[in-house]
Amino acid sequence: MTRLQTGLRALDKHLDGGLPPGALALLTYNTTTQAETILHTIVEANAGSVGYVTTTTTVDGAVAEFRKSHIDIDIDSVEFGSCGAVTSTTTLSLRETIMAMVEEGDDDRNGLSVLVIDTLTDLERNISRQSYQQFVSWLQRYQRANSVTVVGTRYSEYTTGAESEYITNRSTDIKINTEYIREDDQAKIYLHVPQCRFAEPYENPMGILLDTEVRVDTSRDI
Repeated sequence: MTRLQTGLRALDKHLDGGLPPGALALLTYNTTTQAETILHTIVEANAGSVGYVTTTTTVDGAVAEFRKSHIDIDIDSVEFGSCGAVTSTTTLSLRETIMAMVEEGDDDRNGLSVLVIDTLTDLERNISRQSYQQFVSWLQRYQRANSVTVVGTRYSEYTTGAESEYITNRSTDIKINTEYIREDDQAKIYLHVPQCRFAEPYENPMGILLDTEVRVDTSRDI
């Protein structure tokens, strides 16, 4: 079974090559830091077979954010979608957006193997628990039937411990938490993998340096 690389070599090695098809991954980070670079790295590593759906902005807004990234991403190799402002009917439009992206792609792709939903936070906070549970259940069935790995994001500064967050946590196959630290003049992110169903949890935090690219910190043991 071919696994999908995250672009973080140490993490991919620990995961025996990356994320398995059909897995649901949760990436948690604070939006006031540069930790979204980790998400951009995952997108870049799967260029040509990745879709990105935003729940916070328009397609043009999402493209503009990617153009500002430290990671050199070929924008044309990513299929973008937006479900618009989150309302009680958002899960219906989100399902339609996901199905269209996965099944159709464009002329240069043979469907998508990785789908990013940025962010699950808006869904967790703004729709009913029942609607969210139905969406997550549908998403799991759909992604496994189509061998699509889904990476959902959660913005850590908005977590409240709500019941919908519990639904996400319970459904997630791997949870990747990030911690941003500024050391001297260097920005660094520590990755924690407290939950993983297809590999051992990563108990020791992995240090990631942020500059023009994402690199594993090899300066000292962490």
